[in-house]
Amino acid sequence: MQDNDDIRCSQHLKDAVFVLSFIVVTDIQEDEKLAYMKTLLPVLNHILEKVDDKEIQILTDVSLKFDVIRLLEADGVTTLALLDNGNAQELAEKALNRALDLVWGEIKRRSKCPLEIESILRKQSNLVEIAAKIVAACFTAGSDLCNSSVDITRHISPIALNKVPQTNPENVMQSLRDLSNSLKKKIFFIHRLVSVLYSLGRVMLYDSENIPEDRKEKFEWIADLTHKTCDLYKGVSGTNAPFLWLGTANAIDVRLKRTHMLNDEEKKSVLRHVWENLLPQFHEAIEAKFSSDGDVINDPRQEFAFQTLTALRALIRFYTKAWFSYFTEDEREAERERANKYLQHLLLLARENMQTLKISSTCLVYAGKFLAARKDFTEAVEYFYKASQSPLAARDKTKFYPWLCYNFARAVDEGKVADYKEVAIRSCDYALGFEENINRNLFTLLREKRLALSH
Repeated sequence: MQDNDDIRCSQHLKDAVFVLSFIVVTDIQEDEKLAYMKTLLPVLNHILEKVDDKEIQILTDVSLKFDVIRLLEADGVTTLALLDNGNAQELAEKALNRALDLVWGEIKRRSKCPLEIESILRKQSNLVEIAAKIVAACFTAGSDLCNSSVDITRHISPIALNKVPQTNPENVMQSLRDLSNSLKKKIFFIHRLVSVLYSLGRVMLYDSENIPEDRKEKFEWIADLTHKTCDLYKGVSGTNAPFLWLGTANAIDVRLKRTHMLNDEEKKSVLRHVWENLLPQFHEAIEAKFSSDGDVINDPRQEFAFQTLTALRALIRFYTKAWFSYFTEDEREAERERANKYLQHLLLLARENMQTLKISSTCLVYAGKFLAARKDFTEAVEYFYKASQSPLAARDKTKFYPWLCYNFARAVDEGKVADYKEVAIRSCDYALGFEENINRNLFTLLREKRLALSH
């Protein structure tokens, strides 16, 4: 085999990877960005088919390596979001696993960590030990990177550093360049690793009912490992950057995803795991952030808003599930003030970003579900109605809208909120018109609730 980097990875391919790395996006919260990435996907897939990961892995050009990683992550999250063919999850998982192999390969090379990627992804009893080794490896790799002249500015998000001041978008890159290289490089590997692990862990969330049990355990392990890695990194680095919240938020989402399929005791076991193992440090991190940054919810940076909404949504989802199914009366009273504070932060930030972030619309629904779980039906119905008027409700008639309508109708029915009864009935009728494209279980629930409202 010829050993010249340019021969192993032709200049044409390098150029294509370099250009694509500037134009792909991994944050596809907005429909426009998802549509944009859908048009790029055929080209992206074509280029990535030409890339030989083994040869990329041994290149000394770190910048090129992370260009490829960015393309693979963009390919994975876009494929997963589109779900427009039967093997979308498999294709997304394959792309994200390739990205993870390359990220960990570079961390392993620089840190001399003996852990292989296979052992990291295999469920084990020593979660804390594995996470501690990952954190140590990321620190060591970052220190090694500090001793090099590599410029990684364009490979790390400004928000990852949690240092960029509020500023106009055109000044963000300059602000980032002004930061010390040592700071950027110190956090670089943990940021890239967490980003890929977060995306990989979310594969299960898109079709959890059809994923075999052993693979569900794998994704739960990945989610728990990401959480623990973020948790330990916060502890030893003193960094409370919002991207580190994503690991815990994802672990909560993955654990809660299947609770509707479990019996009462199994459900309590899951809620206990979240309460005892995932939430304590998460509470501290989020509350510390709100306390230190003051009116942090008005921060205009979209990535910060997404990360914060993701974290708050996960917390509200847990409170919704646990309020009567797990908490005692004393625990409910003890948590009421904190839950209300999270709810208000969630609602204010969601309203601020309703036109730009898709997650904002879903947050209104989760807020309504939480209020309904507490029997605050009148207020819950108001948020369901606001969600029904959101941009996402207008665009997504087969997934988001039927789910919203079911929760809306359920709260109106159970709370006997007469003022919204006719609106809920009309919403259900409209959603039921998309029968062929709605999940069958959801369609049945929606139809039954529609009939209940008419009696």
